[in-house]
Amino acid sequence: MAIFNRLYIFLGCLIYTVILISCARPFHSAENTKLGATQVVKPTFQSIFSKVIEPKCLKCHNPSKKPHGVDLSTFDSTVNSNVFPPLVVPGNPDGSSLFSSIIKGRMPKDSPALSDSEVEAIREWIVNGAKLYDEPIDSDEPIDSDEPIDSDEPIDSDEPS
Repeated sequence: MAIFNRLYIFLGCLIYTVILISCARPFHSAENTKLGATQVVKPTFQSIFSKVIEPKCLKCHNPSKKPHGVDLSTFDSTVNSNVFPPLVVPGNPDGSSLFSSIIKGRMPKDSPALSDSEVEAIREWIVNGAKLYDEPIDSDEPIDSDEPIDSDEPIDSDEPS
């Protein structure tokens, strides 16, 4: 009889463990994107805008719907806004209300938290001066520009001419 009691306790613990493991999910569920692939977010405005702000922030923070005056629809409205405390203080993520709202879990509101890589890209972009165009040299992302690129013009390099 005692062996059956031990067997029931063992099976109960086993079932409980299986249920716990199957219900567990990562703290930052935003890390997992469609089809389980992880997006790489670079610390550039173009990458942050297309992979974080546009899909996760613009439904609320746009020109026609600006809670607390926060409009994230363009670089200018994000970096040069008149809100207080300032949304972005170039070089100072801790002084930037955009960054502090994200790390304190206040934003995005009613949505999963940003992934660690998304948060780090935003922090690094602000630390590096929160510039519009600051593409890494090995970037494969196109830079949006209205000006045509002159392919006959030499590219600046460290090599002497």
